[in-house]
Amino acid sequence: MAGLPHQRGPEGFRRGFVWSTLNFLLGVLLIGGALLRENPMFWRNAGGYPVFLREIVYLVFYPGLLGYFVGVVGISWIAFRLLGAGFRSGGFLLFVSLVQGLLLVTILIIILWNNVDNIFHGQPLHYHPPV
Repeated sequence: MAGLPHQRGPEGFRRGFVWSTLNFLLGVLLIGGALLRENPMFWRNAGGYPVFLREIVYLVFYPGLLGYFVGVVGISWIAFRLLGAGFRSGGFLLFVSLVQGLLLVTILIIILWNNVDNIFHGQPLHYHPPV
């Protein structure tokens, strides 16, 4: 299975690095999407945001989050396989996957923050105060 990202050795590291870079960029986009999703003005015409951006965030955010999660798990798997085969480069990819895991936790905190705050203040879930 030559050419697959789970290939061991230097080629596997290069492919893992490329996949991890793309996955990291997706994570950065998801943080922006999460911040927009939790902004009540984003969902209103008065917010000044283009409608196509709302549609993109609405349609792509959760599938993108699932893809990002799968990417973090996959990169961790590649790193452990490289470490198990005795390649030091697996340690670097493991570090990268830990950083991406922290990015994932940050995205989840942004998503959940409003809901936790609403529960503490006796408001319904997904409630945003009128602006």
